[in-house]
Amino acid sequence: MFKLSIKKILTIYFLLIATFILGGCSLLGYNIPFLSKEKSANQDNKKKEKVTLVYWSLFEDYSIIEPLLKEYQQQNPHIKIIYEQKDFDNLNAYKDSLLSKLIKGEKTPDILRIHQTWIPFFVSYLAPAPKSTLDILEFQKDFYPSAQKSLIYNNKIYAMPLMFDSLALFYNKDLFDFAKVSPPSTWSDFSSLANSLTKRSNNTIKVSGAAFGNASNVAHFSDIISLMIQQSKLTLPEDFTSPAMKDIIKFYTSFVKTNPVWSDKMAYSPLAFAQGNVAMMFGTSWRLADILKENPSLNVGVVPVPQAVDNNSLTKNNVTSFWVEGVNKSSSNYDEAWKLLVWLSKKEQLTKRFTNASETRPFGELYPRISMQKNLSENPYLSAFYANAENAMPSIFSDASGNDAYVNIFKNIIEGYIKGISLDELLKIAQKEYVRLQNN
Repeated sequence: MFKLSIKKILTIYFLLIATFILGGCSLLGYNIPFLSKEKSANQDNKKKEKVTLVYWSLFEDYSIIEPLLKEYQQQNPHIKIIYEQKDFDNLNAYKDSLLSKLIKGEKTPDILRIHQTWIPFFVSYLAPAPKSTLDILEFQKDFYPSAQKSLIYNNKIYAMPLMFDSLALFYNKDLFDFAKVSPPSTWSDFSSLANSLTKRSNNTIKVSGAAFGNASNVAHFSDIISLMIQQSKLTLPEDFTSPAMKDIIKFYTSFVKTNPVWSDKMAYSPLAFAQGNVAMMFGTSWRLADILKENPSLNVGVVPVPQAVDNNSLTKNNVTSFWVEGVNKSSSNYDEAWKLLVWLSKKEQLTKRFTNASETRPFGELYPRISMQKNLSENPYLSAFYANAENAMPSIFSDASGNDAYVNIFKNIIEGYIKGISLDELLKIAQKEYVRLQNN
């Protein structure tokens, strides 16, 4: 009897244990990993909830980013990315269309490519990066001051740069070698070379020393003016009518008015340069890529922009102009959108993207991370764009950036002054227009 009771007790004990296990309970306060089947199933369903991200982009072919987006989707099976490469007649139309959608509170696109100078107009409709996804201190350590100035508002990051770009001086190596001269480092040297390298026939410019001096057919003319404004330490709108601003306009237009090395009868400067008819021109890295696509055999050199002499030393300025990726504030999936952008901004992904692009064109988009600059230091085309990057700043007057209303301010000054209109009057009008645009 006694032995039988022990067996019964042991049987009851094991039945109780089995009941606890199958019932998903806990013993002595400890959770058993494979218990709570209903809870586990709910968690799995939540993890597998499908998310679709609509990504509006510009310029970059899908084939370049496609491998990265596929890789991310494989790592995150619940994510589906719809990449739409937008092609508008002009960037102002894209800007207006995009801003209109955001103002209306439309949920897509979730991710949108905008110019770094657009942030003040878009900031109310963008979702800042969650602190848990992107730490602002880490961002400040490895992204250029230009990105920080453009993208951080009220200690929040409102867009992610996946590229960097600035102004550089392109020169025709064959023309320089023939003349036995070196690229300029100062504006004075630049002026002298522009004159000496210009070839004329019967007062007609056949080879221009520099695409410089007017607004009608000089690419990035407003970026050049912005560069000289930064070098002169001017503040707008206060200094629009200052003597220093007058000197800038007079110096720039002198290449057309006083001792012509350039003419509105020349082809648009990138085309004229690609054809070998211009010794020097200013441009961004994407502009250089277009020129090399037009003429792959062109023997072109790239050097940092000329600097001004300031107290017996040279200034260290440049202007930036690049595109960034923002997240729609009305998106239902802005957290997931930011996770994707942070992933794309990692060094490994940026390297893959550059490599992919370099298979179809001379080079990819410049790296936005300071720590990656050294990776392009030996590149004969790209290292110059990083010169003085720590001091380079954005400009609302940037050409080819969807800021035509601002670009036209300097276009009207330059074209008006070439025609003989009073510079004082032109600058007063420009100042008023600038204030009006800023207050809109």
